[in-house]
Amino acid sequence: MRQDLEPKMVNLILDNVADGVFTVDPHFKITFFNAAAEQITGFSHDEAVGRPCFEVFRTPLCGQDCPLRHTLHTGEKVKSFEVDILTSTRKRQSVSVSTAPLLDGEGNFVGGVETFRDMSPIEDLRRAIRHQFTFDDIVAKSATMRQIVASLPNVARSNATVLVEGSAGTGKELIANAIHGASRRRDGPFVKVSCGVLPSAILESELFGSDDAQSGRLRAATHGTLFLDDVADIPLPLQAKLFGALEPADDEGVRVIAATKHDLSQRVQAGSFREDLYYRLNVVVLHLPNLAERREDMPLLVDFFIDRLNLRMGRNLQGLTHGAMSMLLQHPFPGNVRELENALEHAYIVAAGSRIGPDDLPAHVRDGAPPSPGTPPRSERQLIQSALERHMWSVPRAAAALGMHRTTLWRKMKRLGLERPA
Repeated sequence: MRQDLEPKMVNLILDNVADGVFTVDPHFKITFFNAAAEQITGFSHDEAVGRPCFEVFRTPLCGQDCPLRHTLHTGEKVKSFEVDILTSTRKRQSVSVSTAPLLDGEGNFVGGVETFRDMSPIEDLRRAIRHQFTFDDIVAKSATMRQIVASLPNVARSNATVLVEGSAGTGKELIANAIHGASRRRDGPFVKVSCGVLPSAILESELFGSDDAQSGRLRAATHGTLFLDDVADIPLPLQAKLFGALEPADDEGVRVIAATKHDLSQRVQAGSFREDLYYRLNVVVLHLPNLAERREDMPLLVDFFIDRLNLRMGRNLQGLTHGAMSMLLQHPFPGNVRELENALEHAYIVAAGSRIGPDDLPAHVRDGAPPSPGTPPRSERQLIQSALERHMWSVPRAAAALGMHRTTLWRKMKRLGLERPA
Protein backbone atom coordinates (compact mmCIF):
# COMPACT_ATOMS: atom_id res chain seq x y z
CA MET A 1 0.00 0.00 0.00
CA ARG A 2 1.40 3.39 -1.05
CA GLN A 3 2.21 5.89 1.70
CA ASP A 4 2.27 9.64 1.03
CA LEU A 5 5.57 11.36 1.63
CA GLU A 6 5.84 13.59 4.67
CA PRO A 7 5.96 17.34 3.94
CA LYS A 8 9.55 17.55 5.22
CA MET A 9 10.62 14.85 2.75
CA VAL A 10 8.80 16.61 -0.10
CA ASN A 11 10.57 19.89 0.74
CA LEU A 12 13.92 18.09 0.89
CA ILE A 13 13.33 16.59 -2.55
CA LEU A 14 12.24 19.91 -4.05
CA ASP A 15 15.28 21.67 -2.59
CA ASN A 16 17.51 19.32 -4.57
CA VAL A 17 16.00 19.78 -8.03
CA ALA A 18 17.58 22.12 -10.58
CA ASP A 19 14.37 23.98 -11.45
CA GLY A 20 12.93 26.76 -9.32
CA VAL A 21 9.72 25.82 -7.54
CA PHE A 22 7.35 27.92 -5.49
CA THR A 23 3.78 27.47 -4.31
CA VAL A 24 1.10 30.04 -3.52
CA ASP A 25 -2.17 30.01 -1.62
CA PRO A 26 -5.44 31.11 -3.30
CA HIS A 27 -4.50 34.73 -2.53
CA PHE A 28 -1.18 34.47 -4.45
CA LYS A 29 0.94 34.57 -1.28
CA ILE A 30 4.06 32.39 -1.49
CA THR A 31 3.96 29.36 0.81
CA PHE A 32 7.08 27.50 -0.38
CA PHE A 33 10.26 28.61 -2.17
CA ASN A 34 12.96 26.07 -3.00
CA ALA A 35 16.75 26.48 -3.18
CA ALA A 36 16.85 26.75 -6.99
CA ALA A 37 14.23 29.52 -6.83
CA GLU A 38 16.51 31.37 -4.40
CA GLN A 39 19.48 31.00 -6.75
CA ILE A 40 17.63 32.11 -9.89
CA THR A 41 15.72 35.06 -8.39
CA GLY A 42 18.22 36.21 -5.77
CA PHE A 43 15.50 36.24 -3.08
CA SER A 44 15.95 34.00 -0.04
CA HIS A 45 13.26 31.63 1.23
CA ASP A 46 12.60 33.88 4.22
CA GLU A 47 12.31 36.97 2.01
CA ALA A 48 9.86 35.26 -0.34
CA VAL A 49 7.51 33.23 1.85
CA GLY A 50 4.44 35.19 2.92
CA ARG A 51 4.80 37.84 0.23
CA PRO A 52 2.60 38.13 -2.88
CA CYS A 53 4.31 36.32 -5.73
CA PHE A 54 4.28 39.45 -7.93
CA GLU A 55 6.64 41.15 -5.44
CA VAL A 56 9.22 38.37 -5.83
CA PHE A 57 8.69 36.76 -9.24
CA ARG A 58 8.50 40.03 -11.11
CA THR A 59 7.45 39.78 -14.76
CA PRO A 60 5.77 42.15 -17.25
CA LEU A 61 2.69 39.88 -17.01
CA CYS A 62 2.15 40.17 -13.25
CA GLY A 63 -1.41 41.22 -12.48
CA GLN A 64 -2.54 40.73 -16.08
CA ASP A 65 -1.88 37.63 -18.17
CA CYS A 66 0.10 35.80 -15.50
CA PRO A 67 0.25 32.02 -16.20
CA LEU A 68 -0.20 31.28 -12.49
CA ARG A 69 -3.25 33.54 -12.30
CA HIS A 70 -4.69 31.69 -15.31
CA THR A 71 -4.15 28.38 -13.49
CA LEU A 72 -5.72 29.59 -10.25
CA HIS A 73 -8.77 30.97 -12.05
CA THR A 74 -9.35 28.09 -14.48
CA GLY A 75 -7.60 25.08 -12.96
CA GLU A 76 -5.73 24.58 -16.25
CA LYS A 77 -2.01 23.83 -16.46
CA VAL A 78 0.42 26.04 -18.38
CA LYS A 79 3.59 24.50 -19.81
CA SER A 80 6.92 26.03 -20.93
CA PHE A 81 5.86 29.66 -21.13
CA GLU A 82 8.94 31.88 -21.69
CA VAL A 83 9.04 35.22 -19.89
CA ASP A 84 11.60 37.61 -18.36
CA ILE A 85 11.76 38.23 -14.63
CA LEU A 86 13.61 40.84 -12.58
CA THR A 87 15.96 39.37 -9.98
CA SER A 88 16.55 40.90 -6.55
CA THR A 89 19.36 42.98 -8.09
CA ARG A 90 17.01 44.11 -10.90
CA LYS A 91 18.85 42.02 -13.46
CA ARG A 92 16.63 40.72 -16.27
CA GLN A 93 16.56 36.92 -16.38
CA SER A 94 14.89 34.75 -19.01
CA VAL A 95 12.95 31.76 -17.61
CA SER A 96 10.58 29.08 -18.85
CA VAL A 97 7.51 28.78 -16.62
CA SER A 98 5.07 25.92 -16.03
CA THR A 99 2.11 26.12 -13.63
CA ALA A 100 -0.43 23.70 -12.16
CA PRO A 101 -3.19 23.78 -9.56
CA LEU A 102 -2.20 22.64 -6.07
CA LEU A 103 -4.55 20.10 -4.47
CA ASP A 104 -4.58 18.64 -0.99
CA GLY A 105 -4.80 14.94 -0.20
CA GLU A 106 -8.56 14.96 -0.69
CA GLY A 107 -8.43 16.72 -4.05
CA ASN A 108 -9.46 20.12 -2.77
CA PHE A 109 -8.00 23.20 -4.45
CA VAL A 110 -5.56 24.96 -2.07
CA GLY A 111 -3.43 27.11 -4.38
CA GLY A 112 -0.98 26.78 -7.24
CA VAL A 113 2.54 25.60 -7.97
CA GLU A 114 4.94 27.19 -10.43
CA THR A 115 8.18 25.68 -11.71
CA PHE A 116 10.64 27.72 -13.72
CA ARG A 117 13.88 27.01 -15.50
CA ASP A 118 16.76 29.42 -16.09
CA MET A 119 16.90 30.02 -19.84
CA SER A 120 20.09 32.11 -19.76
CA PRO A 121 22.27 29.38 -21.36
CA ILE A 122 19.74 29.07 -24.20
CA GLU A 123 19.58 32.85 -24.61
CA ASP A 124 23.39 33.04 -24.67
CA LEU A 125 23.45 30.36 -27.38
CA ARG A 126 20.77 32.16 -29.40
CA ARG A 127 22.71 35.41 -29.10
CA ALA A 128 25.95 33.73 -30.15
CA ILE A 129 24.21 32.29 -33.21
CA ARG A 130 22.81 35.73 -34.10
CA HIS A 131 26.14 37.44 -33.23
CA GLN A 132 24.04 40.07 -31.46
CA PHE A 133 24.42 41.74 -28.10
CA THR A 134 21.97 43.75 -26.04
CA PHE A 135 22.18 46.51 -23.48
CA ASP A 136 21.88 43.78 -20.80
CA ASP A 137 25.40 42.66 -21.78
CA ILE A 138 26.78 46.02 -20.62
CA VAL A 139 27.53 45.76 -16.91
CA ALA A 140 26.99 49.16 -15.34
CA LYS A 141 26.58 50.34 -11.76
CA SER A 142 28.77 53.45 -11.86
CA ALA A 143 27.04 56.74 -12.61
CA THR A 144 29.11 57.36 -15.76
CA MET A 145 28.34 53.99 -17.33
CA ARG A 146 24.67 54.11 -16.32
CA GLN A 147 24.39 57.48 -18.06
CA ILE A 148 25.92 56.01 -21.22
CA VAL A 149 23.66 52.95 -21.13
CA ALA A 150 20.60 55.16 -20.58
CA SER A 151 21.42 57.07 -23.78
CA LEU A 152 21.86 53.98 -25.95
CA PRO A 153 18.19 53.27 -26.84
CA ASN A 154 17.84 56.76 -28.37
CA VAL A 155 21.19 56.38 -30.13
CA ALA A 156 20.12 52.99 -31.52
CA ARG A 157 16.84 54.37 -32.88
CA SER A 158 18.64 57.01 -34.94
CA ASN A 159 20.76 56.62 -38.07
CA ALA A 160 23.39 59.01 -36.76
CA THR A 161 27.08 58.20 -37.03
CA VAL A 162 28.53 57.29 -33.63
CA LEU A 163 32.09 57.81 -32.40
CA VAL A 164 33.00 55.58 -29.43
CA GLU A 165 36.09 56.78 -27.56
CA GLY A 166 37.97 54.90 -24.88
CA SER A 167 41.24 53.27 -23.96
CA ALA A 168 42.06 49.76 -25.15
CA GLY A 169 39.91 47.15 -23.45
CA THR A 170 37.07 49.43 -22.32
CA GLY A 171 34.41 47.67 -24.41
CA LYS A 172 34.02 49.84 -27.50
CA GLU A 173 33.05 46.93 -29.77
CA LEU A 174 30.49 45.69 -27.22
CA ILE A 175 28.83 49.13 -27.29
CA ALA A 176 28.81 49.11 -31.09
CA ASN A 177 27.29 45.62 -31.18
CA ALA A 178 24.60 46.60 -28.67
CA ILE A 179 23.65 49.71 -30.66
CA HIS A 180 23.35 47.64 -33.84
CA GLY A 181 21.39 44.89 -32.06
CA ALA A 182 18.81 47.39 -30.75
CA SER A 183 18.46 49.33 -34.00
CA ARG A 184 16.12 48.90 -36.95
CA ARG A 185 19.13 47.45 -38.75
CA ARG A 186 19.43 44.48 -36.38
CA ASP A 187 18.53 42.02 -39.14
CA GLY A 188 21.16 43.54 -41.44
CA PRO A 189 24.90 42.83 -41.34
CA PHE A 190 27.29 44.09 -38.66
CA VAL A 191 30.55 44.48 -40.57
CA LYS A 192 33.78 45.16 -38.68
CA VAL A 193 36.94 46.58 -40.21
CA SER A 194 40.09 46.69 -38.02
CA CYS A 195 41.73 49.80 -39.42
CA GLY A 196 44.81 49.64 -37.20
CA VAL A 197 46.17 46.24 -38.23
CA LEU A 198 45.99 46.34 -42.04
CA PRO A 199 48.48 47.94 -44.44
CA SER A 200 47.07 50.84 -46.43
CA ALA A 201 46.59 48.94 -49.72
CA ILE A 202 44.89 45.99 -48.04
CA LEU A 203 42.71 48.28 -45.92
CA GLU A 204 41.58 50.13 -49.06
CA SER A 205 40.69 46.84 -50.72
CA GLU A 206 38.83 45.70 -47.59
CA LEU A 207 36.78 48.88 -47.45
CA PHE A 208 36.05 49.48 -51.11
CA GLY A 209 36.83 46.22 -52.92
CA SER A 210 38.53 46.02 -56.29
CA ASP A 211 37.49 48.35 -59.11
CA ASP A 212 35.74 45.61 -61.00
CA ALA A 213 34.23 43.55 -58.17
CA GLN A 214 32.91 46.33 -55.91
CA SER A 215 32.95 43.79 -53.09
CA GLY A 216 34.29 45.86 -50.21
CA ARG A 217 33.06 45.94 -46.63
CA LEU A 218 31.38 49.31 -47.19
CA ARG A 219 29.06 47.78 -49.76
CA ALA A 220 28.62 44.60 -47.67
CA ALA A 221 27.27 46.70 -44.78
CA THR A 222 24.33 48.08 -46.80
CA HIS A 223 21.15 48.00 -44.69
CA GLY A 224 23.37 47.31 -41.69
CA THR A 225 26.22 48.79 -39.66
CA LEU A 226 29.87 49.34 -40.58
CA PHE A 227 32.10 49.29 -37.49
CA LEU A 228 35.42 51.06 -38.08
CA ASP A 229 37.69 49.99 -35.23
CA ASP A 230 40.84 52.06 -34.58
CA VAL A 231 39.60 54.66 -37.07
CA ALA A 232 42.41 57.08 -36.10
CA ASP A 233 44.92 54.77 -37.81
CA ILE A 234 43.44 55.14 -41.31
CA PRO A 235 46.12 56.71 -43.55
CA LEU A 236 45.43 60.27 -44.73
CA PRO A 237 45.03 59.45 -48.46
CA LEU A 238 42.46 56.79 -47.61
CA GLN A 239 40.63 59.18 -45.25
CA ALA A 240 39.79 61.39 -48.24
CA LYS A 241 38.27 58.47 -50.12
CA LEU A 242 36.34 57.36 -47.04
CA PHE A 243 34.95 60.86 -46.50
CA GLY A 244 33.67 60.91 -50.06
CA ALA A 245 31.99 57.53 -49.61
CA LEU A 246 30.25 58.27 -46.30
CA GLU A 247 26.94 59.96 -46.90
CA PRO A 248 24.50 60.76 -44.07
CA ALA A 249 22.83 57.41 -43.42
CA ASP A 250 19.21 56.58 -44.15
CA ASP A 251 17.39 53.28 -43.69
CA GLU A 252 18.59 52.07 -47.10
CA GLY A 253 22.26 52.96 -46.69
CA VAL A 254 25.10 52.16 -44.28
CA ARG A 255 25.24 53.31 -40.69
CA VAL A 256 28.78 53.93 -39.41
CA ILE A 257 30.03 53.41 -35.87
CA ALA A 258 33.68 54.30 -35.40
CA ALA A 259 35.91 53.56 -32.41
CA THR A 260 39.21 55.05 -31.31
CA LYS A 261 41.54 54.98 -28.33
CA HIS A 262 43.05 58.30 -29.44
CA ASP A 263 41.80 61.87 -29.15
CA LEU A 264 40.75 62.56 -32.74
CA SER A 265 40.58 66.34 -32.16
CA GLN A 266 44.29 66.30 -31.30
CA ARG A 267 44.96 64.24 -34.43
CA VAL A 268 43.11 66.90 -36.44
CA GLN A 269 45.25 69.67 -34.91
CA ALA A 270 48.39 67.65 -35.64
CA GLY A 271 47.34 67.26 -39.27
CA SER A 272 47.17 63.44 -39.18
CA PHE A 273 43.38 63.22 -39.39
CA ARG A 274 41.10 65.06 -41.79
CA GLU A 275 38.89 67.69 -40.19
CA ASP A 276 35.98 67.02 -42.54
CA LEU A 277 36.03 63.29 -41.80
CA TYR A 278 36.29 64.03 -38.07
CA TYR A 279 33.10 66.10 -38.14
CA ARG A 280 31.32 63.48 -40.23
CA LEU A 281 32.12 60.86 -37.59
CA ASN A 282 31.69 63.17 -34.59
CA VAL A 283 27.87 63.29 -34.55
CA VAL A 284 27.16 61.25 -31.42
CA VAL A 285 30.17 60.78 -29.14
CA LEU A 286 30.30 58.18 -26.37
CA HIS A 287 33.37 58.27 -24.12
CA LEU A 288 33.94 55.04 -22.17
CA PRO A 289 35.76 55.43 -18.83
CA ASN A 290 38.72 53.32 -17.82
CA LEU A 291 38.05 50.49 -15.38
CA ALA A 292 39.97 52.39 -12.70
CA GLU A 293 37.31 55.12 -12.97
CA ARG A 294 34.43 52.68 -12.47
CA ARG A 295 35.68 50.32 -9.78
CA GLU A 296 32.19 49.94 -8.34
CA ASP A 297 31.38 47.97 -11.51
CA MET A 298 34.11 45.42 -10.85
CA PRO A 299 32.13 42.98 -8.61
CA LEU A 300 29.34 42.94 -11.22
CA LEU A 301 31.86 42.38 -14.02
CA VAL A 302 33.46 39.54 -12.04
CA ASP A 303 30.07 37.83 -11.60
CA PHE A 304 29.27 38.35 -15.29
CA PHE A 305 32.55 36.78 -16.49
CA ILE A 306 32.42 33.89 -13.98
CA ASP A 307 28.85 33.07 -15.06
CA ARG A 308 29.94 33.08 -18.69
CA LEU A 309 32.95 30.84 -17.94
CA ASN A 310 30.75 28.43 -15.98
CA LEU A 311 28.46 28.19 -19.00
CA ARG A 312 31.34 27.66 -21.40
CA MET A 313 33.35 25.26 -19.24
CA GLY A 314 30.49 23.29 -17.69
CA ARG A 315 31.59 24.02 -14.10
CA ASN A 316 29.88 25.72 -11.17
CA LEU A 317 32.64 27.87 -9.71
CA GLN A 318 31.14 30.04 -6.97
CA GLY A 319 33.17 33.21 -7.53
CA LEU A 320 36.10 34.78 -5.69
CA THR A 321 37.29 34.70 -2.12
CA HIS A 322 37.37 37.99 -0.23
CA GLY A 323 41.16 38.09 -0.58
CA ALA A 324 41.06 37.61 -4.34
CA MET A 325 38.39 40.28 -4.79
CA SER A 326 40.39 42.72 -2.65
CA MET A 327 43.45 42.05 -4.80
CA LEU A 328 41.47 42.80 -7.97
CA LEU A 329 40.05 46.01 -6.52
CA GLN A 330 43.57 47.24 -5.74
CA HIS A 331 45.03 46.43 -9.17
CA PRO A 332 45.28 49.40 -11.60
CA PHE A 333 44.11 47.39 -14.67
CA PRO A 334 45.76 49.41 -17.43
CA GLY A 335 44.24 46.92 -19.88
CA ASN A 336 40.78 47.73 -18.49
CA VAL A 337 37.87 45.27 -18.79
CA ARG A 338 39.71 43.07 -21.29
CA GLU A 339 42.60 42.64 -18.84
CA LEU A 340 40.13 41.78 -16.06
CA GLU A 341 38.44 39.18 -18.27
CA ASN A 342 41.78 37.60 -19.20
CA ALA A 343 42.90 37.53 -15.54
CA LEU A 344 39.68 35.82 -14.48
CA GLU A 345 39.91 33.24 -17.27
CA HIS A 346 43.47 32.42 -16.17
CA ALA A 347 42.37 32.11 -12.53
CA TYR A 348 39.32 30.05 -13.50
CA ILE A 349 41.47 27.50 -15.31
CA VAL A 350 44.03 27.02 -12.52
CA ALA A 351 41.66 27.24 -9.53
CA ALA A 352 41.41 23.94 -7.65
CA GLY A 353 38.66 24.89 -5.20
CA SER A 354 35.09 26.09 -5.52
CA ARG A 355 36.24 29.75 -5.43
CA ILE A 356 39.11 31.66 -7.00
CA GLY A 357 41.71 32.57 -4.40
CA PRO A 358 44.59 35.10 -4.49
CA ASP A 359 47.10 32.44 -5.57
CA ASP A 360 45.00 31.61 -8.63
CA LEU A 361 45.27 35.14 -10.06
CA PRO A 362 48.03 35.95 -12.59
CA ALA A 363 51.39 36.99 -11.14
CA HIS A 364 51.13 40.58 -12.37
CA VAL A 365 47.83 41.00 -10.50
CA ARG A 366 49.22 39.42 -7.32
CA ASP A 367 52.29 41.65 -7.53
CA GLY A 368 50.22 44.76 -8.19
CA ALA A 369 52.11 45.51 -11.41
CA PRO A 370 50.85 45.78 -14.99
CA PRO A 371 51.78 42.94 -17.33
CA SER A 372 54.97 43.53 -19.25
CA PRO A 373 54.27 44.15 -22.96
CA GLY A 374 57.05 41.73 -23.79
CA THR A 375 55.70 38.96 -21.57
CA PRO A 376 53.51 36.54 -23.52
CA PRO A 377 50.40 35.06 -21.88
CA ARG A 378 50.75 31.62 -20.35
CA SER A 379 50.67 28.94 -22.99
CA GLU A 380 48.23 26.05 -23.05
CA ARG A 381 51.07 23.77 -21.96
CA GLN A 382 51.84 25.94 -18.92
CA LEU A 383 48.18 26.12 -17.88
CA ILE A 384 47.68 22.36 -18.19
CA GLN A 385 50.93 21.57 -16.38
CA SER A 386 50.01 23.97 -13.58
CA ALA A 387 46.60 22.32 -13.16
CA LEU A 388 48.16 18.84 -13.13
CA GLU A 389 50.71 19.87 -10.51
CA ARG A 390 48.01 21.44 -8.32
CA HIS A 391 46.04 18.18 -8.42
CA MET A 392 49.03 15.84 -7.88
CA TRP A 393 48.87 14.78 -11.54
CA SER A 394 45.36 13.35 -11.13
CA VAL A 395 43.99 13.58 -14.66
CA PRO A 396 40.27 13.42 -13.66
CA ARG A 397 40.64 16.21 -11.07
CA ALA A 398 42.83 18.37 -13.33
CA ALA A 399 40.40 17.88 -16.23
CA ALA A 400 37.50 18.99 -14.01
CA ALA A 401 39.45 22.09 -12.94
CA LEU A 402 40.25 22.92 -16.57
CA GLY A 403 36.64 22.42 -17.64
CA MET A 404 37.35 19.62 -20.12
CA HIS A 405 36.73 15.88 -20.40
CA ARG A 406 39.56 13.70 -19.11
CA THR A 407 40.01 12.03 -22.51
CA THR A 408 40.49 15.50 -24.00
CA LEU A 409 43.11 16.23 -21.35
CA TRP A 410 44.89 12.94 -22.06
CA ARG A 411 44.98 13.81 -25.75
CA LYS A 412 46.37 17.29 -25.05
CA MET A 413 48.97 15.88 -22.64
CA LYS A 414 50.14 13.46 -25.32
CA ARG A 415 50.31 16.21 -27.96
CA LEU A 416 52.20 18.55 -25.61
CA GLY A 417 54.55 15.85 -24.31
CA LEU A 418 53.40 16.20 -20.71
CA GLU A 419 54.18 13.19 -18.52
CA ARG A 420 54.02 12.72 -14.78
CA PRO A 421 57.50 13.06 -13.25
CA ALA A 422 59.05 9.82 -12.11
